[in-house]
Amino acid sequence: MKYLIFLIIISQGLERKGELYMELADYKNALTTYSELLQENPENNPVREKLLFSADRYIELNRENLDKKLFEKAVSNYTSGELDSALYFIKLLYEKFYYEPDVMNFYQKCMWTIDTLRKLYFSLNKAERTRNYSLAYKICLDIKEVYPAYPEIDQKINYYYKKIPKVVKKEKVKKKVVIKKVPKVVKKEKKEVKVEDVKAKIQELYKRGITLYSEGKLEEARSVFREILRLDPQNTKVRRNLAVVEERLRRRR
Repeated sequence: MKYLIFLIIISQGLERKGELYMELADYKNALTTYSELLQENPENNPVREKLLFSADRYIELNRENLDKKLFEKAVSNYTSGELDSALYFIKLLYEKFYYEPDVMNFYQKCMWTIDTLRKLYFSLNKAERTRNYSLAYKICLDIKEVYPAYPEIDQKINYYYKKIPKVVKKEKVKKKVVIKKVPKVVKKEKKEVKVEDVKAKIQELYKRGITLYSEGKLEEARSVFREILRLDPQNTKVRRNLAVVEERLRRRR
């Protein structure tokens, strides 16, 4: 029976295929089919609505399969300073649940932290070789700010602080200072950003992101959707669109 259904689907056009996949609740293939249709005709709004509906249903049905314990373990390892283990576990989850906002955000956080620490550690080694302990001390402070759980970071900070050459300041002869009256400058009050302006900007960015997606400019569309989430992190609609774009880019690789 399944083989017969498969043959029927193959013999149909893309739009009919999408409808058949929807009837079978195969939202993953429906999502792929409607994406191909939209790429052929970006102005087809009904197809765009079906694509977004398929994405919603696919995310909703698969959210229950997310291994919460594995996610909690990844977070726990990150907090306790076991960054490599945290990245290992979150990678396992990200391969299956890249569309889940919590998984995607934590995965990106781990990747950013590791990349930033790698650059800082390279600079720290260079400062150590040149005996620039003042710079090494500042870099260690940056490392702690990026990742407070970095192993033995407090000891490193104290070590380099003690290595900084101490300069003995000579006492300066106090000079009489003539205080001149300076006319007061009236500071102009900064204009507050209106909520309406932010909403208008988000709406404009959203239209731009959809247009870029329709034109197949996926990387630019991803940047626009990320900019919207920076302004409005709770925008679930944009998160879903971003998940669709990430999936398309992942398929290209």
